[in-house]
Amino acid sequence: MSKKIAEGTDALVLDVKVGAGAFLKSLPDARRLADAMVAIGTRAGLRTRAVLTAMEAPLGLAVGNSLEVIEAIETLKGRGPDDFRELCLLLSAHLLVVAGLAPDLDAARRTLDAAVASGAALDRFRQLIAHQGGDAGVVDDYGRFAQPARVEHLASPAAGYVAALKADTIGRASMLLGAGREQVGDAHRLRGRDRAARPAGRSRGRGRAAGRAPTSAGEARVDQARALAASAFTLAATPPPRLPLVLDVAA
Repeated sequence: MSKKIAEGTDALVLDVKVGAGAFLKSLPDARRLADAMVAIGTRAGLRTRAVLTAMEAPLGLAVGNSLEVIEAIETLKGRGPDDFRELCLLLSAHLLVVAGLAPDLDAARRTLDAAVASGAALDRFRQLIAHQGGDAGVVDDYGRFAQPARVEHLASPAAGYVAALKADTIGRASMLLGAGREQVGDAHRLRGRDRAARPAGRSRGRGRAAGRAPTSAGEARVDQARALAASAFTLAATPPPRLPLVLDVAA
């Protein structure tokens, strides 16, 4: 919160994750954290709201450095995964309301939908990259990102629906492939990434790809990652119930 307050913003919306893939596994614990952060922001004169969202499964399709940026760009182009797009629009709508730029969530959502449809949201992202000294050309040419040495595939062991997908296990598998850092002092490895091809609720045929992983990791780490990723999937004969994305709001 200290960094967010130091930025000098007037309004803040926090996305507090809850579930197997989050730091906080239970809703009561996450609610206590959300209330504490909202209280800190309020005492600092910052209009603050926290949205508690589910993290039982990976959000979207991409896991890892450059793939997640590409997924965000695709979402700004109106082509992102449904769950990721919905969360981005929801959090942004809350921010417009908290900032006093929209009277309610419905009006805010209309404003945001128009910004995506017109390309204004994507143009603003280009500006953000340029202002921070980055290469704004990546928005239109994903080949400018660091490229992996090869792509590994994970085949589904049986036909069925993805009933559950353990976010923390997928995260550990991605780390083995080079995504993220194993220790605080490690350098970022921009080529490490993973892609979960079928989120919870999607069907898969036996032998078809359950995921693909662009990587430059060695064979031993790839084998470990493949075993971990395979253990993250739970298949069922029928589609699982659709779980809510938003669990609570603290304001």
